[in-house]
Formats: sequence, structure tokens, C-alpha cells
Amino acid sequence: MIKFIQCLSNLNMPLKEIKKNTNMLYDNKIEIQTFLKAHLKFLNDQKNLINSHIKLIEEELNKESLI
Repeated sequence: MIKFIQCLSNLNMPLKEIKKNTNMLYDNKIEIQTFLKAHLKFLNDQKNLINSHIKLIEEELNKESLI
């Protein structure tokens, strides 16, 4: 279980969220698949946000290089 928690921490899951979800896992209130799917959605949303920021920066840099 420690490796699982370390993995979630490495995936930028807040410790408060890790604690809440691991408690729910122990209490059988949530399945691991549900938990991981929810976090995967969160990570994909973050990835999309970062990609849009990268695109804006690249567009701005391309404008600057044309001047």
C-alpha cells in the first residue's frame, strides 16, 4: 500500500485527497478502479490545460520571431 500511496503522490495527488480515498478504499466505500479513473480524468484535464498554455506561449514566441 505504501508504494501505491507514493505513486499517487508522484502523480501530484494532494495528500488530503490520498488520505480520503485510501480511507474509502479500506472501508470498501469505493473501488480502486473508480478511484483511479477519477484521478486519470483529473490528470488529463491538467494535461489539456498545460498543453493550451504551451500552445499560447509557442504562438507568442512565433509572433516575436516574425518581427
